Amino acid sequence: MRRVTYDDVPWVRELFKKRFHNFDVETAEAWYRNVVLPNPMLWLPIRSTHGFLTAFLKSVPWLPDQKICTVITVCCDEGKVWQALPLLRYSIAWARHRGAASWEYESDRPEIDIGPLAKRLGMTSREPRYCINLEN
Repeated sequence: MRRVTYDDVPWVRELFKKRFHNFDVETAEAWYRNVVLPNPMLWLPIRSTHGFLTAFLKSVPWLPDQKICTVITVCCDEGKVWQALPLLRYSIAWARHRGAASWEYESDRPEIDIGPLAKRLGMTSREPRYCINLEN
C-alpha cells in the first residue's frame, strides 16, 4: 500500500470508470490532480494493487480542534472487494496519527452493503440519517 502519485491518476481513473458508470471523468480527474494530490496534510489518497481510497480531514470553524476524517471513496476491482479492508484500516491509522476525533465512512451506492466491512472495522451506526432526494 502506498500514496497515489500523479503517475497513478490514469490507473485510478480507469478503475473508477470501470466500477462507477455515471460520473464526470474530466471533472473528477481535475479535482483529484488539483485538490487531492497537492494537499497531503488534508487528503489521504492511497492505493493497493487492486484498489484505492481517498479520505480527508475536515473540521467546523467553531470546533477547529475536533477534526473528522471522512472517507470519500473506496474503489476496488471486481472480485477484489476485500482489498478495501486494509485501505480502510490504513485510513483509520492515518486519522489517529493526524489527531482526528472521529472517522467516518458511508456508501454513496445503496446497492452496496458496507455492513460486513463496518462490522470488521468495529464501526457503529449513526442512525437516524435523513435526506431529501433533489433529483426527482
